[in-house]
Amino acid sequence: MVRKVKKKVKTLVLCLTVTIMFLISFNASSQFQKPTLKEGDYWFYEFHVLPVENINYSYYGNINVTVKGKTTVNVEGTAYHTITLVENHTVTLIQNGNTGTRNYILTKYLDEKGLSLIMYTKNVTNTGEYFTNYINPPLAYPWPIETGKKWDINYTRKIVEKNGNITLTNYTYKYNCTGTKTITTDAGTFNCYVVEITSSARGYKNRSVRYYSPDVGYQYVKEEEYANGEIWFEINLLSFGHIKTNDETNNNTGENSQKNNTPGFEAYTLITAATSVYIVTTLFKKKQK
Repeated sequence: MVRKVKKKVKTLVLCLTVTIMFLISFNASSQFQKPTLKEGDYWFYEFHVLPVENINYSYYGNINVTVKGKTTVNVEGTAYHTITLVENHTVTLIQNGNTGTRNYILTKYLDEKGLSLIMYTKNVTNTGEYFTNYINPPLAYPWPIETGKKWDINYTRKIVEKNGNITLTNYTYKYNCTGTKTITTDAGTFNCYVVEITSSARGYKNRSVRYYSPDVGYQYVKEEEYANGEIWFEINLLSFGHIKTNDETNNNTGENSQKNNTPGFEAYTLITAATSVYIVTTLFKKKQK
């Protein structure tokens, strides 16, 4: 009887050990890989200002981001193969009892290989203002993103107005992926990578935090901006959709899909498996006694 129990326990321990090794390997590759953008992908957001001392205005609105396709752009003699993202912004501003609405469209051009931001245009539809912004060097994320990863971004933005006026502004940003966190918005609940961003643009320091989920893709799930240690502005994902490839259609993945390959799940499974091995081993030792 003891021999049979011993054999069963050995088999179970072996299976659990293999499972743990697989999970360790899987967890080691648990990173936010460079996302894929397909024409028709979209993300819809709401944003608003929170009540904070010394801020005497408020605004709120929506952002609709859509992947429009691919195109080639030429910047100072260099041709870039790009993916085009179009952002429609609707903003309602409240100040001193007055309310006004501002609508503008950002058209962003991302390098197809690394998704770095090369340039974008800003069209303020209700005023006729139009700006072309060139980013030098292109603003890029060092994919893949993972906990503990830090990087700096320095670039110059060249703004060309419709009348030909040119403005140059230098920016320095520090990025730090500090860990993971579960975030819930109207779009769902997501296990997210937390990326803190600090900058000293325009002569003052500011800090923001973005929450990225592999399920949501290129765009973030939520963004928070801080002033004097308090959140004063936030953006929340309301809905999103990804165009399905043939493989995704066969696997029933796609729009607003939730998967358990996001950070946190692997660690939970790994701990569960390790605990099972410990319990089985302990019981076996007791049985021998």
